[in-house]
Amino acid sequence: MDGSRFFDEDGMRELSKSANFNNLKGFYSGDLVTNRMNAIRESINYIRRNWEKYPDFMNIMEGMLCGFGFDSATDSGCALSAASLFKERDWEHVEDYSLIVLYTDTKFYSKVFKICSNIFRDDESVESRNLIQSAVFLVELLNIELHNYCINNPNKKNYTGNVYRGMSISNTDVEKVKELLDLPLNNRYISIPLSLTSSSKDKEISLDFIRKNSAVGKVGLLYQIKVLNLEDCYLNLYWKYFPKSVVSTICAVDISELSVVPKEQEVLLRGAFMQILNVRPYDDVECEVWLVDAVMINSSRDHIVTAHLGDQDADARAFFGTMVGLTRAKYCKEYCEKHELHEDVQKYSELIQELTSKFDKLNEKLSNSNNQAY
Repeated sequence: MDGSRFFDEDGMRELSKSANFNNLKGFYSGDLVTNRMNAIRESINYIRRNWEKYPDFMNIMEGMLCGFGFDSATDSGCALSAASLFKERDWEHVEDYSLIVLYTDTKFYSKVFKICSNIFRDDESVESRNLIQSAVFLVELLNIELHNYCINNPNKKNYTGNVYRGMSISNTDVEKVKELLDLPLNNRYISIPLSLTSSSKDKEISLDFIRKNSAVGKVGLLYQIKVLNLEDCYLNLYWKYFPKSVVSTICAVDISELSVVPKEQEVLLRGAFMQILNVRPYDDVECEVWLVDAVMINSSRDHIVTAHLGDQDADARAFFGTMVGLTRAKYCKEYCEKHELHEDVQKYSELIQELTSKFDKLNEKLSNSNNQAY
């Protein structure tokens, strides 16, 4: 069983040198997430609004990958993979998930998707239009397959539950994660915007990766991520005001049945925004492990039609974001009550009040606009 997708090792300097990146981040937090996402969103919208330039986007992406050593002509086993990667895709409900399958292949992952991940982790990548656009386009191709997979297989939609991911890092880096809990609530979330992250439904798989990669001076970090969706009452209200918008649940998709190694029970996380709730010792007999409790929302507006909402987009984004914030804050409060984190219970209660007030004002504004339209 290969852990390259499920397990992060310390040593970002070495990784950055080998992949020609200079400023790789383990994660972005707080306002840095928003700033990073804003920088990437320009490429997302450009690609979606200019989908007729698909061949150009594909050629630029192929050139980028070749620049990092991907060569289907000389690389044994990559020719068929390249044919699957470079073929045309569209947001139709076709049953073609070849790129998802390739993502779970160790060799293809290391030669294609790992490069994409590094681009999203590199501070300076947004300064190169072709570089960031190529990474965004590759994820867009995967988005298409994830969207169609969920549409064609309703049992794969709306994934919820706990997923796990392991890391092996220094004590210093563990302290940096713990320090997030000292920040205001709005700065306790982390993400690599648009990046792809593998997780498992089986905690033991992530723990096994940690144990196998334990070393002197390293500490295991086990992320336990609660995946939630928006409630129907929120979704119905959102669609009432924005009936042309699409809400998907492709931020967390169970791809185990498509995986080259199905027993890994993989759930693919795409651009996951995770709120950190707690960092606590995990009782493991083989090595030191810290458990990071986190929560993320699976529901997303990430679809090609979002780029065509025009004047409605700002209101739709604000309303949807407020519903996501409320859903997350309510769960966080319940978690803190259960674990007797009394100060945070109070903080999340205040945040819920603040978000509820914002939600009510937006709802009133949208309701009035909706009534005027009729």
